[in-house]
Amino acid sequence: MRFAILLCAACVLLVQPADICTTLAADESDQIAGDPLQPEFEGRTVAQWHQMIARIDPNAEQAPATLQMLQRIMLADSLPQVVRRDAALTLGRIGLPAKDAVPLLAKLLESSDLETKIWAARSLALFRKVAAPASPQLVQMLMDAEIDQLYRQIPLESLGMIGATHPDVIPALASLLRELAAHGDDYTSQFKANVIEAVGLVGPDAESLVPLMVRMQRSRTQQEAENVRLKLAEVPGRLKSSGAFAIHSLTEALLADKAAAVQDAAAISLGQIGDAAMPMLTQLAEHSSAEIRWRVARSLGEPETSDSLANPLLAKLLQDGNQLVRISAAESSQLRIEKNAQSLDIAIDLLGSDERQIRIRAQRLLVQAQSRLTQPHRQRLLRLAAEPSLSRAQRRVVSELLEKLESN
Repeated sequence: MRFAILLCAACVLLVQPADICTTLAADESDQIAGDPLQPEFEGRTVAQWHQMIARIDPNAEQAPATLQMLQRIMLADSLPQVVRRDAALTLGRIGLPAKDAVPLLAKLLESSDLETKIWAARSLALFRKVAAPASPQLVQMLMDAEIDQLYRQIPLESLGMIGATHPDVIPALASLLRELAAHGDDYTSQFKANVIEAVGLVGPDAESLVPLMVRMQRSRTQQEAENVRLKLAEVPGRLKSSGAFAIHSLTEALLADKAAAVQDAAAISLGQIGDAAMPMLTQLAEHSSAEIRWRVARSLGEPETSDSLANPLLAKLLQDGNQLVRISAAESSQLRIEKNAQSLDIAIDLLGSDERQIRIRAQRLLVQAQSRLTQPHRQRLLRLAAEPSLSRAQRRVVSELLEKLESN
């Protein structure tokens, strides 16, 4: 969950193989080390500076003592881009103690050199909210239609983490969402997915952007690539109660999307939105499809829904005629503050399921809940282990459970 955002040479948010940047950096380092005519800067060769930067531990107590040196290297036009870039990224990793570098990086974003813009934006992403003063320049790079989309999206992670800390950020994301709703075909699916991901990084302060995401979803629906639909399903839940405007569009995704991953994400988002989504979840719990009901049951394990509303619905789903619904409800019940004791009985029943995955999930639940297993529960497990009607596979899962309970 939560999104793995990769900081690579071309982008921050783009999902690319993780070793691309490492390979590029290694190639550039080899070129520096192998150059016999290296220029000097402040009495050291480029290779020496490169090695010195590589040895800096951003988390060490001594790291702040290197700030002035790193800033000079970052600003030195006479040095190769790779050395300047590494200095900038090290400043970003040092973080708050290096905050004086933020206005310098903002100025570098105004450079006409694209490579400089790229590593300056990457460095600012590492500063997180500390990079807020650079928001106008980050927005300018994001909105620059002259720059390829591959590079335009680099500032998105920074802007998402800065969020409402700077007044330029949310209006910029709003403008971009309107553009995507109206002219989505002009943008790559990865660019669109990363814009939506940036909204998720903003968090609950992005409430005003939710209607724009809904408009984007409804204007395109299944025309969008799955990665875009997935983000549209995931992000409202990450905004918690601020994502409530998306309840109906999330329901549409749960009921109609062709991708199971999108349906899963939509259901989880409904649970994360919390009590505002409970009337809809209550309706969906009556759906004729078990595929919908078990997703509803799983969503009720999210802590944002209150026990007083979620537990009665879970109690009903624990009695569902479908085993997948019952085990999902039992698992969610064990995640609640007020746990339904009946969920342990349901899990014991499901140890005898013909479905292997159901048996495994039931066993895992009972191991995790062993501190709540009473003596009658344990006696029932012993009787089940001796039940002659069990298949070999069913008996094995019960025996393994008893061994685990005994060893713990």
